Amino acid sequence: MGLFIRNRRISESELIAIRGLIREEGKLGRTHLSRQLCRLWDWRQANRSYREIACRDLLRQLEARGLIELPKALCAARRPGYKSQVQTPCLSTDPVEVPLQEIGPEVQIVPVESALERQRLNGMSSSAGVRSGGVWACDIWSTTTAC
Repeated sequence: MGLFIRNRRISESELIAIRGLIREEGKLGRTHLSRQLCRLWDWRQANRSYREIACRDLLRQLEARGLIELPKALCAARRPGYKSQVQTPCLSTDPVEVPLQEIGPEVQIVPVESALERQRLNGMSSSAGVRSGGVWACDIWSTTTAC
């Protein structure tokens, strides 16, 4: 058989070994299968790490051709084109109406230089803020606010 996938020739005996591995260890998941197969073949990248992603792709291609049947995925995989959704941080720009000394010693005021720094603060509670000639972040009672 002259099957060639991911720059690797797959022989009939290797296909039989893949089917046996799926039968014996398939319940442990596709990632486990690809790791085991890479170790069996000593299939590595130039940096000597195993070619696990290429191996999973090879397994999917074999399945698409009807040559093997992979176990169901244990969890959803990211597909090509997947993009994480980064939400705009909910930041308070309300002025602080009381002197900082009255808020307490837990207040830390740190300049925020860029939009990237604002994104880093995403998800943190905004309970007060200070704006004086620029953008600032305030740490109040272990929460951070960017203004």
